[in-house]
Amino acid sequence: MFEVLAAVAVLGVLLIACAQMLAVMTVQQQAVRNRRAAVQMAQNAMERCFAAARGQTEADKSDEIAAEVTAAGMLRDARVEIALEDAGDPRGVRVAVAWREGAEEPERVVRLTGWRYRVRQAEEAARPSREEQPQAARP
Repeated sequence: MFEVLAAVAVLGVLLIACAQMLAVMTVQQQAVRNRRAAVQMAQNAMERCFAAARGQTEADKSDEIAAEVTAAGMLRDARVEIALEDAGDPRGVRVAVAWREGAEEPERVVRLTGWRYRVRQAEEAARPSREEQPQAARP
């Protein structure tokens, strides 16, 4: 009889441990899904900034892009911030997506940075110089 009670006690402890592990695993999976959604929102915002004409990517346009990405995103109460650095060429574009996992959790942030070059300079950089171009064979 004592063996049965010991087995039931061990089984109860194991069931409690499994339930706690399952709860932790569920929370971690939700955190991974939220992070993946935040990265996707940052990528969408960056893509829209680069798709806009260079002169159009000002503060008002970046606020509009941030509002659209926030509305279309999968994270509730997420905040999208777009910062433009106009220090000449290249122009820096920084996107940050902030959200909270829960009321007691600290705010989590995903940041993405890109550099936008002028089209003319990008084409010149892609073209090989004269020294790198192959010489035509002489007859």
